[in-house]
Amino acid sequence: MKNSRYFMFIVWYVVSLSIAFPLVLMISLILGLVIGSLLNDFLAEEIDIVISYCFMGAGIGGGIGLVQWKLFKRQLSVSMKWIFISSIAFALCELVAGLTLWAIGSTRDLDLDSQGLFIYFLIYTVGGALAGLMQITLLKQKVLNPLVWFIASSTGWGIAFLFMLISNIVYLQFSDTGRLTIGYVLVLLLIAGMLLGVITGFGMKRMVDQEDPNR
Repeated sequence: MKNSRYFMFIVWYVVSLSIAFPLVLMISLILGLVIGSLLNDFLAEEIDIVISYCFMGAGIGGGIGLVQWKLFKRQLSVSMKWIFISSIAFALCELVAGLTLWAIGSTRDLDLDSQGLFIYFLIYTVGGALAGLMQITLLKQKVLNPLVWFIASSTGWGIAFLFMLISNIVYLQFSDTGRLTIGYVLVLLLIAGMLLGVITGFGMKRMVDQEDPNR
């Protein structure tokens, strides 16, 4: 990949993820709430909550996976399975987390004094790692070292959510109201999306540089 082409790809990819990240999270949250409300009359509250978060995770993974696929297919011709793998990986992590929290009687509230923020960090770091590991199967015949993507995906998601975790803790510590404003949340998500874009974009660049000449 020529330097100019690489630069434009990274810029467009980072901008795309910065914009998509908050949109995908908000749409996925609404999806989870809608599904939860529809199932509320048929399931126990605890199971209803678990399923709602599973759909939210599927939406987040699928939405970001869609953006990645649209851009990555120009470089490595990855199939649409990329999107479904990403969606399934995050839904599975939400399912395991939800059932575990239900079993131990815990919560993921976003209050400063709760463990909720850290739980989200764990779920989506593991989700990024699982998605990256599963997506390696689509890259084996295209690049010499697909493990690079596993590292980029897990690191990218982990750094993005770690940034949000630390930022929320610091913000709430010094906030007079102790509440998150819409403007702050939007900026936080934009920056988190940018971090995810930079790290995973660099991972894609590394893989393209090592592209298998025999594919």
